[in-house]
Amino acid sequence: MLGVGLYVLHSIGQKMHQESLEKQVEAALWRTQEAIESHKRSALSLALVFSKSPSIKEAYRANDRQGLIRSVEAYLENMQTLGGLGPVDVQFHTESLHAWVRSWDKDSFGMPLAGFRKGLVHVKEQLKPHVSIELGKRLNIKAIAPIVEEKFLGSVEVILGFEEIKEQLLQQRIEMIVLLHKTHLDIAEWESSKHRLGEFVLVSDACPCGASLEKFAQEGRFGQGFLEDEQRVYGFLPLYNVDAIALGFLGVALNRYELEQGRPSALRPFSATPARGAGRGEVQIQ
Repeated sequence: MLGVGLYVLHSIGQKMHQESLEKQVEAALWRTQEAIESHKRSALSLALVFSKSPSIKEAYRANDRQGLIRSVEAYLENMQTLGGLGPVDVQFHTESLHAWVRSWDKDSFGMPLAGFRKGLVHVKEQLKPHVSIELGKRLNIKAIAPIVEEKFLGSVEVILGFEEIKEQLLQQRIEMIVLLHKTHLDIAEWESSKHRLGEFVLVSDACPCGASLEKFAQEGRFGQGFLEDEQRVYGFLPLYNVDAIALGFLGVALNRYELEQGRPSALRPFSATPARGAGRGEVQIQ
């Protein structure tokens, strides 16, 4: 009887321990989603500021590209005092959705964008701002706002990278993982700098857990949500585009030793509201 009782207690303890780990992973996933949503809100706010600027509207009315560049430089210089966003890139588009001014390359303009940028077309048609996660040469948050003065003059796009989000999460001992299925990427463009994991590409920076991720990929286990190895516990949520097509997974990795020692200093259960258009347990990307 004593042996049976000890076995039952051990089983209960193991179950409680596992549930505790899963709750910590769930909390980390929600914190990651909230960090992304916070940056999306910031990008959208900045895009709206640019779109309503009198000097920027005047540059559009006068077709004054150099005047627009000067206004953008002044705004970006003032924005350097804002912390927590990381590098900010800004692009302005013409009424016909051609690139007009790019903060990172002032000599580049004229490229037609309507053919492969759904977000730009949506903003022009609806005359409403739009913010999303988009994949170009890197994973970005892009907020687009229409510039309107009686009619549609063009649009402005604020671009934030994931570097600052990653750093904020690392301060909370959370490693962020972004996996995209290779069918949604130009592999020739990505494979030289990104790690391949079976059918997936590790879009986020490589983490020390690469061997485990490779094993999970080979076994097709990312869809299980909660995974673990000897050193880390992991959580994964599916990534979808605006057309509800599965693109990959957003994941987190937590140090198992720190969790088991009761030192997950920044991780506490919390409640958060999912992004508009995304349900609990999924993330949207464009």
